[in-house]
Amino acid sequence: MQLINSISLLDLWAYLFDNNKDFETRYIEYEKKTSTWGSEITNYKSRNSVLQKAITLYLSRMGLKLEKSRVELTQKEEKSDYYGGSSGSSAADQLKAYELVQHPLQGVWINIEEGLQFMRTNRKVDPQGDSKNDEKKKNNFNTEVICFTIQCKKKNGGRKRIDEWIDKVYTWYVDELKKNEDKGRFMYLRSNESNLGGDDGGGQDADVASYKRYRLSDHKTFESLFFPERDRLLTTLGLFSRKEGKYGITGRCTCGS
Repeated sequence: MQLINSISLLDLWAYLFDNNKDFETRYIEYEKKTSTWGSEITNYKSRNSVLQKAITLYLSRMGLKLEKSRVELTQKEEKSDYYGGSSGSSAADQLKAYELVQHPLQGVWINIEEGLQFMRTNRKVDPQGDSKNDEKKKNNFNTEVICFTIQCKKKNGGRKRIDEWIDKVYTWYVDELKKNEDKGRFMYLRSNESNLGGDDGGGQDADVASYKRYRLSDHKTFESLFFPERDRLLTTLGLFSRKEGKYGITGRCTCGS
């Protein structure tokens, strides 16, 4: 009886002094899989990696004064799933797609707004503890779960405040991508590295064609275009634009009648 009373008192003590009951929390998880060669295996069913990137870039732009942080060169926008390979642009242009980002240390709570806290944790999944151990060994890839945790006290708005903050960050990220949209024209050529009907090294079919992208210049004109029928084509275009010759006939067309 004394033991039961002791356990009850311990539970009551834990409940009264547990600060977590005053918080409401949101978890954003992404399961990152990489092959033994280091290439990431894209999970098309979950796009939480995009939301995590949006939050990471937003926190970096906030100018948080972090005494300790990890600095990484991070790509500002998602790489296209279909047009891999070289973009045909210069090294400087490719580097402009990245920026230096400060990442909070793992497992450390930081204040991102008054009453709003954020923490990042990484957890490696041990295939030994999985019932599908043989399958994972066959697939031969590593799995890491990246978790973003955001919490807010109920008296400060709780989950409503968290959801509004996440929506604000995602909207900001979409607007930033629109600002950086490339309005240029490109030519795409099938890459020899395309893996249609094959395996991507992670045990998954990769029925996705890979293309190399080359930027088309906007300053080129017919003055720099050379081919045997060039003069004839320019003459035809001139007649058409001036509505001369056969292009100057007015009235109803009776062609083919």
